[in-house]
Amino acid sequence: MSLLLKIFFGFWIIWILWYITGGPLRDDKDKPFVGLNTSGQIEPVGK
Repeated sequence: MSLLLKIFFGFWIIWILWYITGGPLRDDKDKPFVGLNTSGQIEPVGK
């Protein structure tokens, strides 16, 4: 059972990180993507 929970939580962690870093499911017209700037800090990019 714990293996299934690890797989479940692992999937959602990867999906959330993919979403906030500009995955293809994100609507870039309404909300900015999150990315790294030149100094390595996280900041909104795009519109």
